[in-house]
Amino acid sequence: MANIQEVKTGLSVSVEKADKVMSRIKNAIEEIDKMLAVLRYVSSSAGHPLVQAAITRCEQGKQRLVEAATLVRETRSAASEYRGLLG
Repeated sequence: MANIQEVKTGLSVSVEKADKVMSRIKNAIEEIDKMLAVLRYVSSSAGHPLVQAAITRCEQGKQRLVEAATLVRETRSAASEYRGLLG
């Protein structure tokens, strides 16, 4: 069983990792926005259903990343709060 210091250390590591994950998710969302811009440009010239399908899937992927970011942020907050309670 872990002692309080080990728990606090584990929580600190989790908070740091959550920060890294958030940064990576933010970068991924920015790249998806760039993909969407290109796909929308292409769609305006070639309104093929497959291009629209790609846009839809891309938007869905972005939404899932936003959802993941929310969960990671909440996880970070809970770990940080508990670490604070331990002193």
